[in-house]
This record gives sequence, C-alpha cells and structure tokens, in this order.
Amino acid sequence: MGIPNARIQMPRSNRRRWLAWGAFLLLLCSFGLLALWAIRLVSTGRSLLRGAAELRDFASGDWKTIDRSELSSRLHGLCGDLSTLRREAAPLLWVAPAFRRLPRWGGDAAAAPALLEMADEACRAGVTAWDALEPLVAVLQDWEGAAGGEAPSAVVAHHLAQARPALATAEEALERAIIAYGRLDPGSLSPELQETVMRVGRLLPTLRNGLTVAQSLPALLGSEGDRTYLILAQNEDELRATGGFITGFGLLTLREGRIERLTFANSYQADDYSRPYPPAPEAMSLLMGIDLWVFRDSNWSPDFPTAAQQATALLRLPEPVRVDGVVALDQEVLRRLVEAVEPLQVGPHTVTGETVLSFIRASWAPAGGMWTEEEWQKRKDFMGEIARALLERVQAAPEEIDWESLGRVLAGLLEEKHLLCYFPHDEAIARLLAERGWDGALRPTDGDFLMVVDSNVGYNKVNPKVQEGISYRVDLSGEEPRVGLTLTYTHTGAFTGEPCRPEITVGTTYETLMDRCYWDYVRVYTPQESRLRGSRITPVDPAEILGRKGLRVMPWHEPPEHGHEVLAAVLVLPRGEKRTMAFTYTLPAAILHREDGRITYTLLVQKQPGTKGHALSIAVQLPSDAQEVACAPFPCPQGNPLIFRSQLVQDVELTISFRER
Repeated sequence: MGIPNARIQMPRSNRRRWLAWGAFLLLLCSFGLLALWAIRLVSTGRSLLRGAAELRDFASGDWKTIDRSELSSRLHGLCGDLSTLRREAAPLLWVAPAFRRLPRWGGDAAAAPALLEMADEACRAGVTAWDALEPLVAVLQDWEGAAGGEAPSAVVAHHLAQARPALATAEEALERAIIAYGRLDPGSLSPELQETVMRVGRLLPTLRNGLTVAQSLPALLGSEGDRTYLILAQNEDELRATGGFITGFGLLTLREGRIERLTFANSYQADDYSRPYPPAPEAMSLLMGIDLWVFRDSNWSPDFPTAAQQATALLRLPEPVRVDGVVALDQEVLRRLVEAVEPLQVGPHTVTGETVLSFIRASWAPAGGMWTEEEWQKRKDFMGEIARALLERVQAAPEEIDWESLGRVLAGLLEEKHLLCYFPHDEAIARLLAERGWDGALRPTDGDFLMVVDSNVGYNKVNPKVQEGISYRVDLSGEEPRVGLTLTYTHTGAFTGEPCRPEITVGTTYETLMDRCYWDYVRVYTPQESRLRGSRITPVDPAEILGRKGLRVMPWHEPPEHGHEVLAAVLVLPRGEKRTMAFTYTLPAAILHREDGRITYTLLVQKQPGTKGHALSIAVQLPSDAQEVACAPFPCPQGNPLIFRSQLVQDVELTISFRER
C-alpha cells in the first residue's frame, strides 16, 4: 500500500549529473547555433561580395552611356542589404573572435565586425556621393541638351558647389571605413576574401582624396570669388631645381568656373628694373655672373612652395596681381596633354603628341635665320597658342574627351613631378598635395634621404643630350651608417675635343643651343647631421666658369634647407665625354629605428622635377649576422648587399627590416 503524498527523492549526485549534462547540452547548442550564425554571416557576406563585384562590373562600363537609374537601384539595394546584415548581426558580433580557429572560414568570421563596418561605411559613402553627383553625371551625359552653352568648368563648379555638404558626409563615412580597414589583418582571411579586401583597402584612400578634391574644386574654380593663378612654363632642356628655366609665365583668372583672363608672356616681360630686386643667391652669382635675383631665375630652390613664393614676390607687372596659387609645368605636360586630345589644331598647324616638341623648337627659331626685334619679342608666343588651342579643344566638344584617361594623364604628371601645384589658401588641397608629394616640396623624413638636384647654369639647352646615373651604396654593418654616392654624367653629343668656353649666345636655331658643353651646379640633399668624409670630383678651371669670381674648394656645404644637409659642387661636361662625382659621408645613427629587437632602415630618393628617369642603383650592406630580412615594396634580392635597380621616374621609397643574432 503506497504512502499518500510521498515524494520520491533523487540522489543529490544524480541531480548534479543531470544539471551538468543539461548545461553541457545547452552550451553545445549555443555554440552550434553560433557556428551556424557565423557560417551564415560569412555566406551572406560572400553573397554581398558577389553583388558588389557585379555592381563594379556594371559601373565600369562607359559612363557616358551607363543607365543611371539601374546603377542607383543596384547601389541602394546593395547598401540596404549591408546595413540590414550589420544591424541584425550586431548583438552577436562580440563573440566573432571566438571562431578564429574554425577551419576554412574562421579568420573571416573573426574579422566580421571590422569587415561589416568597413563595407557598410564605404557603401554608405558611395550612395551619398552618387546621389549628390548624379545630376552632374546627367548633364555630362547629355551635354548638348543640358549644358546650355556653358563651359565645362563652370558646369562642374556649379554642381560640385551644390553637392559639397553631401560630399562632406560621404567623406566622413569613408574615413570610418578606412579606420575599420586598419583594424583588419588581411593575412588571416581566406585567400579569396583577402584579395578583395586588400583591393578595397588600397582603393579607399584614393576615393577619399577624390572627395577632398571634389569639395575643394568649386573654390579653386572661383565659385567663392575670383581666383588668379600664376603659371610657370619651365623648360627642362635647360634644367633648373624645380624642373627647368622659367621661359614664360601665364596668368589665369577664374570666376565661377569661367575663364575671365588667360594671358601668356615671355618671362623677361616680368621684369621692371626701375623697382628694387634682391641680390642673386651666392652660387648663381658665382657661376652665372648674375647680380640681381629676377623672376625667370626665381626657382633656384628645389622646394617648390619656396620657389613659388619667390616667383610671386619677384613678379614685376605694371598692375599689381593677387596670386592665389602657382602651377608649374614643363614640356612633357604639353606633350602628354596634346597626345590625350590629338590631333590639335594650333593656327595653321596640326600638332600631335609625337610632333609637339618639334613644333615648339621650330616655332622658337627665326624665320629668316637671323633674329629681328619683332621675332625676338614673339619667339615664345607658341606657349599661349598651344594653351588656347587645348582649351578650345576641350570646351568645343567636351563629350568627345576621354575624361577618365585625361585624369590618369594628369595624375601621372603630378606623380612624376612634371606638373607641380601650390595652393596655399585651401588647406585640404594643400594637405592632399603634400601627402602625395605633388606640391614639389622637399619631403620630410626621419629615415635616410637623397635628392640630387642639377641646375644648368650654362645659358644653353643641352639637357636632352645628357644622361645621368645615380649609384647609392649604404653600409649598415658598422657603428654608424656610411654612404658611398656616385653620380655619372654622359654627354651623348658628338665628341669634338674642344675646350668648354663659357659664353652667352642666343643661337639661330634651337639645335645650336643643344650642341654645347654642360655647366651643372650640383646639389646633394642628405639627412640632417650627415657628415662628409671624402669626395672625388673632376677639378674645374676657373676660366671655364662664366662668373669667374673664384671657385670654392669642392664640394662645399650650402646652408641646410628644410631639414636636409646640402652638399654642392660644379660639373663641366664637354661634348661626347663622361664625368663622375663621388661622395662619401656618414649618416646619423637615428635613421635606424629599433623596436622589439628588429632594426628598420628606410630610404626616400626624391626625384627632381623635369627629369625623365635617371638610372638608379641602390645597394644596402646588412650586418653579416642579419636574419629574418624583409623588404618593401620590392622583394628582397639574394645576397648581401641587397641590390635594387630602377629608373627614377618618380620618388622611390624603400624599407628593409632585419634582426641581428
């Protein structure tokens, strides 16, 4: 007979066992659900990546014919899905790092928080920017029907001014995407995702720079008041520190994107000797016999912001001009721009990228073989003629211009320092130009640095016939880094055996000015606190120097400039001959950075504007016990010293890190 209301008691040990099993099963289910969530998250992310790739392929077509409505729909749809995924995943993203050890997709799942933030913010920036710029794209697609006869620059200035608030919002989102990318370790991602993420990561700063330019462009084009720019036409055939002798200058005034004034003149027309001038720099006076510092010689410093300010200060015009910025360009700029829009009609002449330099040199020469006063005054009129022809070509049929290709041309010219820009009144643009090295400034660095600056002081156009090579060897195996620098100059003209006689002659053809000896004022810029230990330089007879005020012992030290030591010397190179200069100097130990037992050496070789690409050889001697050697951006070569060879077409940056046993 049972006992009423009796309760069967489970032993305490069994209860604990069941509770443990229950907790274990609950934990197992939780981890299973989380794993399923992680897999779904990665799968959804991959699906979104495929959608992004499809959108990229769709948007990469010809912008002139792209379906704007379809592009907008796809972009908004993709970004909406991204925002939804990020919002739904937010409560669980904190556990994402726990899945790092999952096979195949563990690294992707662990990186989910930063990946989602980067993708969402980048997409948000894209949508915001597209919505703001779509009206401008619509006008450009239907130029004849929508532009109303306006100049392209005026249309661009108007629409970008209206879009500026939205573009600022887009830039903020893009900045957040860049910060999120910085939290990622691409090496931990799966190979297919890694490639995509790294490509996006490289693209983000470029997009941010584009938004910076788009916001600043209306003001630069005169939307907030007239802007006047000084244009320096530099001739690299007579090389100077910032790219070439200032052969002419222009003044460009913009008002709301429209050209109010565009004039070009011979650089001699900027002189007014009834007004005071400062004395010429000492080396200029010593080597060229010049007493006063005038406009055409204002670019003596290789630091372009300094040279631009000096050019503005030495501009002596009948009417005072407020200069809002300075742009310097050489003949290579004209050649590539003409090539981008060829054929170009310049008066009765049809000019292409291949023939423009011949056209310039032929236009310079007197028609009858001897100079008349009128021809002498007009010998550089071709500068204005080419500039006006280029502007007319762009404004007459902008829909025929390949703007994407033209943009790449301009970016290449800036990167290679054939085109230099100084805009001191726009902080965002000035900062961007400085970051990219497009302002032509002497670049600051806390590592090793080299810039070789050649200045033709011989009153001729011989530089196309001079080849230059730079051999740089740095030894890091001793107590203090030691450099051996060798500069090689080869004159490719015919050997004559004649001595070099300094003279100022006009010449009746451009070619006669190219067939001369080369008088070169050489400056070598090195890190601060570098110390010269020796040199080997071909002696120069004072009678070979036009100034004839007595040469210094070579090499000599010029005053430091923008944080760099400056070595100086003179080269006189006869036709058909070769000369070398060699310098040995030590570097401050501080150029080597030591952290966590690892030593890092960085080198920046800055290209001189106006040059076409000197042969460059870099040899880095490491300590004999160096190990775990890594190089960037170039792969490490075999052996010690590490030898890198390149053409100095643009600035070269090199990083080498290693450990010592």
